[in-house]
Formats: sequence, structure tokens, C-alpha cells
Amino acid sequence: MQSGDILIPFLYAGYRRVMRQQTEIELVRFNTRALLDQVRRKHFRHITESVDVCYLQTESLACICQIAPGVREIWLHSVLNHPGTPKEVMRYILTHEMLHVEVRPRLLTESEWRAKRANKQIGDKEMEGLLLKESFHPPEFFEREAELSPAAVSGPVWSWIGRAFAAFLIIDHEREGLLVKPKAHRQLASWPRPTMAEAREFNQRWGAGAMRGCG
Repeated sequence: MQSGDILIPFLYAGYRRVMRQQTEIELVRFNTRALLDQVRRKHFRHITESVDVCYLQTESLACICQIAPGVREIWLHSVLNHPGTPKEVMRYILTHEMLHVEVRPRLLTESEWRAKRANKQIGDKEMEGLLLKESFHPPEFFEREAELSPAAVSGPVWSWIGRAFAAFLIIDHEREGLLVKPKAHRQLASWPRPTMAEAREFNQRWGAGAMRGCG
């Protein structure tokens, strides 16, 4: 047995103690763990790793982290922990994060990075330093996502996210993620969330917006 085999359980135990203090009681109108189980049974039966989900004040709107060998957690930002968050939006987010387990990051070719820039998934100034970095969203990621969530990808989910949080989000092109501005959860606590009907109407008029491709 290597030293790391002994150390990991202690690190994991310490991590769980910290996380128990930081995680929040669910305020959404559905059971998020049960929804994750539904997503896994429908699309990811082949993934055997343990995956849990929790709400907390984290940096990203949503992310999936490997916290020990074979153990992952989906971290959802506090701004999503709200009775006005639609189940349809959360189903898409959980599917997106589970896809990161199935579709691994990889180095992209220059032409693939240029395609991302053409699709406005990265900006001009980010191009230079990205050619030697792995992408968390290679082309096959979005192809697979379109198979699993076609309506969400082209429909009102991203319109809902944009209308609910646009003023409080930062698009991090380098890390290919959506960051939540500090203290946004306090400002958003009483901020009204749009309905999915309003998001659908907005999507029909204006499209899903520029944030898709992050997270």
C-alpha cells in the first residue's frame, strides 16, 4: 500500500466534515438527489462512480468535482437553491455535469479552438494561451449533449438562466465556465425568477444567448 492510499481516506473524512458545515438545506420544489438518480438511470447507467449533489456557496454556477477515487460531487451554487428554479433547468444542469464524467477533457486542434471562437464560446484574447490546454467541452461533448437534451440545448433553459442570473454571472472563457459574482446569493435571495413560460417566450424572440457552452 502506498502512502496516498492511507492519506486519501483521512483527507476525504476531513472534506466531508467541512462540506457538512457548508451545504444548504434544499429550497427547490423537488428532490435534487432523486432527480440526479433519474438522470443517471436514463442516460448514465454505465457510470459506476459514486456521484452526490449539494447546494453551497461556490465559485461556479455548477461544477462536478472528484473528491476521492471513484467519488464525485456536483456542486450547485446557492443562487440555484430557490423555489423558483424550474425542475427542467435543474435536469439539464445535472445532465450537463454528468456528461463531464462520460466525455473526458482533451487537447483540441487549432481548427477546433478556432471553431469555438467562431461560435463565440471563447473570445479573441483567449485564443493565444489555449492551444496547449485541454478543453472541458470538446466538440463531442456538445454532440452528446444535443443527443441527451435536444430541447434544453436549443430551447428555453439557457434563456431562463440568462434572464434569472445574467447580471450576476461572469463568463470565464479560459476555464469554460460560468462564475457567480461574489455576494450574488444575497442580492438574488429576493430577486424574482422568471417562469419557464416567460423563458420560452423570450427564447422564441431572442434565442438562448451567449452563455451556452459554459459550465
